[in-house]
Amino acid sequence: MSEINIQKVNQVDGDMLQNCTIIKNSTIDEIHKMMKNGDITGAIDLLKQQNKILGTYHPYYPDYSIEIKKIFDKEIPYSKPASKHALKKYPPLLKGKFNIPTKYYGFRNLNELLSYSYRTQTDIEIDMVELKKMLGEVEDPYQDEITTILDIPGGKWKIKPKQFPAAKPYRIATEDSEESFDYVLLRTTKISDNSEIFMSNIEQKTNLCIELVLNLRLKKIVLNLSINDEEDSDKKATLKFLKFIEQAGKGNKLSIISLEKNIVMASGVLDNVNYKSGFNSIQEEIKFLENIIVIEEKYRRKIKIPKYIDQDDFNSVEYLATGIRDGKVIGKWKDFTNEIELVQESMDFWKSINEIPFEIVLRAKIEIIIFDERFEVPSLTRVLKSATFDNIDVLKNKINVLETGDILKVKLIPGCDNNFEDILDFNNYAIT
Repeated sequence: MSEINIQKVNQVDGDMLQNCTIIKNSTIDEIHKMMKNGDITGAIDLLKQQNKILGTYHPYYPDYSIEIKKIFDKEIPYSKPASKHALKKYPPLLKGKFNIPTKYYGFRNLNELLSYSYRTQTDIEIDMVELKKMLGEVEDPYQDEITTILDIPGGKWKIKPKQFPAAKPYRIATEDSEESFDYVLLRTTKISDNSEIFMSNIEQKTNLCIELVLNLRLKKIVLNLSINDEEDSDKKATLKFLKFIEQAGKGNKLSIISLEKNIVMASGVLDNVNYKSGFNSIQEEIKFLENIIVIEEKYRRKIKIPKYIDQDDFNSVEYLATGIRDGKVIGKWKDFTNEIELVQESMDFWKSINEIPFEIVLRAKIEIIIFDERFEVPSLTRVLKSATFDNIDVLKNKINVLETGDILKVKLIPGCDNNFEDILDFNNYAIT
């Protein structure tokens, strides 16, 4: 409902004097009128004037004025500084009394507790007894904000520590090595009692997790590194990480270089490099990942590496990557069994076989299975350098009783050389 001011006056109209009532509209009525007439700008200007008039009633005007803010469902007045000069003249402060809970009684004094809070970035819980807003040395005339907060049921008071500086870009490099991390966002996360500084790239969006522990007094650095086990992780980034670990584990000097200032912020001998590999050695893991990348680039598809790798898959990865990279694979063979259909043209050959070793060449199109995925090799030529027939006398007896069209099972074993050579040919073959 609008507020109406009514005044009783005398009005002279010619020779007639009559009693009349004059109705004067309030500010709210004026705003309603402006809004109905579409004068939104005028309504806003009138509200500003009203608020400005309200602000002048602050006891410390013109340094402070009264403003209104909403906390939860309550509109409350508060003291708003008018300038930087006002903040210097009457700096807003909180003054109060609180009790320290018994769990902090192990600290000798409040300064020691506050130091611990900052170094570990942990809040300090307190039991608030009394709290007041101050403007310099005088009490703020508007305490509604504090009163409202103190009345919150179940509310807890905490002293929050000053935050560590924001993450900054660094380069991490080891001495006498080309391997380095050229852009790492590091931020201090903790400072221990003996002044060890813990730094981490936890805020950086990468599958590489880095934690450094700097002992500035002893000039030693502990490096903790890990890789997220996500299936779509960047394998090349992981490979770079592994090569860095390999170099760092040799005890080389490590330097942390600020990219903003282009100076060495810290350096020292790596006291320890903590990395657990699921392989027999980090060198084996590096080789495996290099092989996976070679296969991915050749076949233009991503390979999902399972958490557990069996020996057959491991061997298949090495075999295929070597064939892609070198064009051939050299190895040793134990035996080779095949079933052959006898034809008339070959009967004389089979009846004349002997124990003299010979070279045999086999050609085929094959598929290699890796982690349940098939990888086609369009042309494989296998050369057995020296082969001979196993149990040749038994084989001859079988040949003598077999006829054209029968199946002969033949087992070959190495002769004087058990090496084989597989030639993998990918020419004129489009892999999709």
